[in-house]
Amino acid sequence: MHISPPVGWTYFPTVSSDTLAIWYFVGQSNDTTTANTRATAEIQASMIEALLNAQVPTQGVTINDDYQPIQIENPIMLTGAAKGPLYGKVEGGAVTQTATGPTTALPVFTAYNKQMTVTLMNLRSTRFTLNIVKNDFIQRMSTKYNVKFVGDVIIT
Repeated sequence: MHISPPVGWTYFPTVSSDTLAIWYFVGQSNDTTTANTRATAEIQASMIEALLNAQVPTQGVTINDDYQPIQIENPIMLTGAAKGPLYGKVEGGAVTQTATGPTTALPVFTAYNKQMTVTLMNLRSTRFTLNIVKNDFIQRMSTKYNVKFVGDVIIT
């Protein structure tokens, strides 16, 4: 599945000097470990809730994901040339556009989404039930955690 990750699944750059201002998004994580932990916890919570809602037993089920957080900076106060490594724009709580820096001009933003896979192990269910779980999972991730899905979510 392709997603635009929520702000909390990203982290802001560390301050390299006292004169360099770091602009971060509200709710953004402090570092890659915190962002990754938060993403994993929210993915697992949504999937467990979706499984339980579909009355699928969760005993022994393992949920894994391959999400890797990105470092991103808020360009809200940017008036001249870009100075940071990656700038983002947030829509509805998710990072939907990015621009690279540093550049000699104002950054040019392009649509941003990221490939992510969620793997369930030790799960026995029908394709029909898995589709119900998938739809519930998408709804929970979108409404509770501001994940924006791009394209189809496929069960294999």
